[in-house]
Amino acid sequence: MLAVLTGFSTILVAVAVGHALGGLKAFPKEAVSTVAALAFYVATPAKMFQVASRADPSALFSSYLLAFLGASLLTVAVSVVVGWRLSTERKVMTAMGAAYTNTANLGLPIAHHVLGDAAWVAPLFLVQVMFLQPLALLLMDAVRARGDSRRLGVGALARLVLSNPVTLGTMLGFLVGWSRVQLPAFISAPIDLLAEMSIPLMLIAFGLGLRASGLPRRLTSRAVVMVAAKCLLMPAAAWTIATLAGMGPEQVRAATVLSALPTAQVVLVHAIRYDVEVPLIQQVSVATTVLSMPVIAVGALLTPCG
Repeated sequence: MLAVLTGFSTILVAVAVGHALGGLKAFPKEAVSTVAALAFYVATPAKMFQVASRADPSALFSSYLLAFLGASLLTVAVSVVVGWRLSTERKVMTAMGAAYTNTANLGLPIAHHVLGDAAWVAPLFLVQVMFLQPLALLLMDAVRARGDSRRLGVGALARLVLSNPVTLGTMLGFLVGWSRVQLPAFISAPIDLLAEMSIPLMLIAFGLGLRASGLPRRLTSRAVVMVAAKCLLMPAAAWTIATLAGMGPEQVRAATVLSALPTAQVVLVHAIRYDVEVPLIQQVSVATTVLSMPVIAVGALLTPCG
């Protein structure tokens, strides 16, 4: 389990850097918004394009992906029911905090060392960045547009999709991947460079946000429910679905372990960007990152594959 510790320590170091930078007097108070905006408008769209354009379309049909998606949808449903009286924006952000999984910077080392192959995480990452995240952002933008009294017809919805940089980057990458167009190096190289900023910027923004708001001394009741849903309900649901579907031991283990990954840092970036549930997402991100490691260890031990 050394790789699991390495993955978490990498995250914690990057978050600590952001936390330390937030304490420097020379660092402006608006830094968290600036870094989050840079991630949202530049680095994350480049990352989405990079992943989508190089994706193998057949990876989207992996059987254990169904267990992961089923568990994600169940977790989303529970979070929506619990927060039924919340506004649509708060429901969407709550659902992302409870179900959107850190399949990138933490999922890759865990898939490689715990599951034996980093390829296990690829379909989950693709589905999240290509479908689940754009859908959530589209809902957020649609609510904002409705609040501005603009009619949301087909044209308005299309404009919302095309005006969101994360969604646009994902769509363009998906089109390039399916068309098998080979981009010249003078185009792909800058995109790759910008994409590499995505994860560090998210983690640094997370640390800056924690410095600005302080580490949570206690979790709110909503945060407790979200953490329980992410760390307990989601992996348990994935195991149940995979087992009932008759998947093989490796498929069951992959679905269970990867569903136990913590809330992705990108959720906090979006919370800051839309100014919705920022303190709540900070609490959930910290708690799930701490608690997911023992849950992943237990999940790996209880689902032997050989």
